[in-house]
Amino acid sequence: MIRRLTFGYRVDVTTSLLCDSKPRFSLPLDLIPVVPPALFPHELPLPLHTLIMSGLGEDRSTAHVFQCMANLNAIAALIDSELAARGDALWGESISLGLWLNPIAHRLLDRPTGTARSVRSSVISEALRLGALLWIIWIKRKHHAYPGSPAATAQKLFGFLMQLDWMDVLNDTDVLSIQLWSLVLCGISYDGPAPSTSPVHMIALRMRQMGWNDWSEVMMHVCQMPWTHAFDVTSAHLAERVQRINQEQICAGTE
Repeated sequence: MIRRLTFGYRVDVTTSLLCDSKPRFSLPLDLIPVVPPALFPHELPLPLHTLIMSGLGEDRSTAHVFQCMANLNAIAALIDSELAARGDALWGESISLGLWLNPIAHRLLDRPTGTARSVRSSVISEALRLGALLWIIWIKRKHHAYPGSPAATAQKLFGFLMQLDWMDVLNDTDVLSIQLWSLVLCGISYDGPAPSTSPVHMIALRMRQMGWNDWSEVMMHVCQMPWTHAFDVTSAHLAERVQRINQEQICAGTE
């Protein structure tokens, strides 16, 4: 009976992830092993602490997303610990990975309704939610537990990153970290040549605007958000694409 419930729950979450829709069934708390907070603290990513102090997480919906980000931070630490101990054999543990990831995905998909303090708060909260879903989809694809492409979620997230509410990002390092983390997740999820308006081009633009010459300066901000070494190889390929665009811009003498 437990096995059937677990399978049905997993299918429900995966189907909902494909459509970014509310799961049909409630979260079965009795089936979920808790990631031990003593070993892997459920702490907010550093950039979100400042945003909370500014009142960004006061509404119920945003606070819900922030809590999921703290959970994702713990999952990232757990995945890195398991990768260090077991290497790629971890990706064969689809049941364990699903039990870690599916509860967070469920909560992100079944977020409470509520009105955000401002349009800016709403945009940042939704970008965090979509970024976390994209993170989960990417890890699920690593262990062959997601039948679709991350492209639709990446495109939806990129749409939020293009909104004018991010225009002050260069003066706010916390929001810059959120945006770069989201852009990198979008960038590793895009296939084929990048159009002129793309996550890859926006990352390159941010590097030029900040006067950065090295990819490590981007990752210094990205790694303040939930991150795992599982992304390292793909993000290194993204770095090559970004650096190539910046070199082309330098040769063309344009910003």
